[in-house]
Amino acid sequence: MGDIKAKILSGIYDIVFKTKYYKHFNHPLKILMYHRFMDDEDEGYVLRKRVFEKQLIFFKSHFNIFGLEEILKLSEKEERRVRSPMVITVDDGYLNFYNYAFPLLRKYSVPATAFVPFNFVESGDWMWQDKNIYIIRTAKFDSFSFKWRDNRIKISKKSFQELMNSLWRVYNKCLPLSLEEKCDFSDELACQLNVRIPPKPVPEFAPLTWEQIKEMENYGISFGSHTMNHQILTELSKNESLFEICESKKMLELRLGHKVKSFCYPNGNFNEGIIEQAKVCGYECAVTTIRGSNRHLNDLFKLKRIGPSGGSMTSFLKSIYLW
Repeated sequence: MGDIKAKILSGIYDIVFKTKYYKHFNHPLKILMYHRFMDDEDEGYVLRKRVFEKQLIFFKSHFNIFGLEEILKLSEKEERRVRSPMVITVDDGYLNFYNYAFPLLRKYSVPATAFVPFNFVESGDWMWQDKNIYIIRTAKFDSFSFKWRDNRIKISKKSFQELMNSLWRVYNKCLPLSLEEKCDFSDELACQLNVRIPPKPVPEFAPLTWEQIKEMENYGISFGSHTMNHQILTELSKNESLFEICESKKMLELRLGHKVKSFCYPNGNFNEGIIEQAKVCGYECAVTTIRGSNRHLNDLFKLKRIGPSGGSMTSFLKSIYLW
């Protein structure tokens, strides 16, 4: 019954979508935003491999899928004649992208653009936010009041929603901190919750390797910068943000052996000053977390994206077509 409902809904959306945009040859570019993936048998709350495969099959039959840099090369006239253009992007450079998503992208010959924080791949160490997720999920306590400096943060795992709310509170608390302070925060959290942090990230949070990145480049996957350390750029000084933006481009180009043109704002945080720095550093475009389609590609440094729902087919279709 769910599949029949999804097919009917898909047909209705297609008719409305084509009526509204196709007659003018003005088709909004949909840029999809993914992060982490997992095997079908794994436990967790990120996108399962089989769900991603269903989504890819749907995209292949309803959209023209481009690489980000490929579609931005089109002239305005060429762009306006492309029906239902789509770009797939994946943030953060996790190993599970290579293990679960890349084989499917290769199977269906679908291009994608991945954004990697340089030092995450280079060092093989933890991403700062993942340490806290690991600590909280590993802790034996169902609820806990974590003292950080003069504040207390309520942490609860009594339900899935309470867990997600706790992770979100901790994440937001760390956003304005320096890298050193973020490390101190995680160490103190681990101490109070009596959790030992492994020296290297567990497989769920491990980064890609340069060898895997170079392999994927041979099969239609392009790579852009996501800063050096996934720092929140709007919380940094001008010199610090400029370093994060420019140095990551420079180092990625040295590692990959070619020009890096695209950039992704960590956490979606940017302002006009950050945009100007990205332009000065030589990027040609940047993606945001602003939800929506791109009906005009006049501002290539404020490209909107859509996070597809990983739930039912009906919710997935709504997440794609209603933007």
